[in-house]
Amino acid sequence: MSAMFAVALGALIGAPARAAMERFIAINFSNARFPWALSFINIAGSLIAGIVLVATSGNLQLFLLVGFAGTFTTFSGWTQVIRTGYQARRATSPAAAVTWIIAVGVGVMVACVFAAWIGTLVGLRLP
Repeated sequence: MSAMFAVALGALIGAPARAAMERFIAINFSNARFPWALSFINIAGSLIAGIVLVATSGNLQLFLLVGFAGTFTTFSGWTQVIRTGYQARRATSPAAAVTWIIAVGVGVMVACVFAAWIGTLVGLRLP
């Protein structure tokens, strides 16, 4: 499998998975003032990325990390949710902005590093 094909195939699966997960969470938590879908998707995707980073290599890593996890967790989705949140006046104070930054930004970084650490600790290797 070529590198480009691996990334494209992963993206073909990751993008619709994100859309489906985002819709499911938005329907079930529609009255929430916190971006639950965004947080869950990006933290789950970062956990996947951390595990894939230490457990795979080559085209499988490109497929799972760049293709799937890269489209499942997107910066553009994050900026869209923040933009619409501010437009709707959901985040009207500096404290609300800091909460979003901590919950989403730090949560994503911690999830990725934690998953990579656990994967390294247990010696996880996928074919």
